[in-house]
Amino acid sequence: MFICIFQRIVRIDTFIPGAITGFFGIVDPSDTKEEGTYGFSASVSQGMHIEMDASPSEKNVFKTFSSGGICEIEVSKIVYLMMRDTFDDNYDIKMSFVNDLPIGAGYGMSAATAMGTAFCLSKISKSTRYFAEYAYEADIMAMGGYGDVTTQSKGGAMLKLGPGLYADSIGVDCKGLKLISASIGPISTKSVLGDPTITSRINKWGAKCMGSSIRDPSIENVMRQCNMFSKKTNLMTPRIEEAVDRISNINKLSASMVMIGESLFTFSYEEDIPDVVSMMQGYGADVFISDICGCKL
Repeated sequence: MFICIFQRIVRIDTFIPGAITGFFGIVDPSDTKEEGTYGFSASVSQGMHIEMDASPSEKNVFKTFSSGGICEIEVSKIVYLMMRDTFDDNYDIKMSFVNDLPIGAGYGMSAATAMGTAFCLSKISKSTRYFAEYAYEADIMAMGGYGDVTTQSKGGAMLKLGPGLYADSIGVDCKGLKLISASIGPISTKSVLGDPTITSRINKWGAKCMGSSIRDPSIENVMRQCNMFSKKTNLMTPRIEEAVDRISNINKLSASMVMIGESLFTFSYEEDIPDVVSMMQGYGADVFISDICGCKL
């Protein structure tokens, strides 16, 4: 993270880790602060790089850039509109995003975008509110990660016991393991969460998997629950289901679908990584070898 403030010209360079969810249940009250998910998730060492250049201006201007070009990023704009009235001056703001992980494939890039935007804007804000609170609410409003901000702000691998940024959690020990994941393509989180038949299955099996994981929070059992969740909810595409079954047969721990994307993941010991990666690459997938990442902000 780099911050430079010169005559109120503010330049910031920061990083937000990605997040992978293995199973979840949805809690949907009227207050977005308490809306979101519970379940198993992990913060990973790849993520989103964010740069902001804010210069004093006659009026507030906000522009976002990705892949070298200007574009409108919904969740980033929501954060900006939430925080704009808290700025200590008017600013011409340029913010650029570079992602290590695929967009829309279940890696928490929407939440990372929200977190990065809120963190950068907090440096020109008079608000004493924790920046991640803005990010959490914005990601819920955009129906992006639907709770990934909690994982990214806490860091590590965990069983989130409830929704909301400040929900209690149980740590899951991943010592000696790498998280191996592969992305074949995107799945729209909005389309899944907007279907009541699908969300009913998610909540039924999310509760079952959560109960079993709380009783035995070992990574071996948690990954078995992730695998069961992805099968029982019928969220997997045929090629992801085939890849999950094949990886589970050659690896010491079960594999599962990444929620929510046409992606899969598992945890592996060093000696198993080459075989797991080789099989994942056989599906034409982008493969990522990740450490479990702590919170650095």
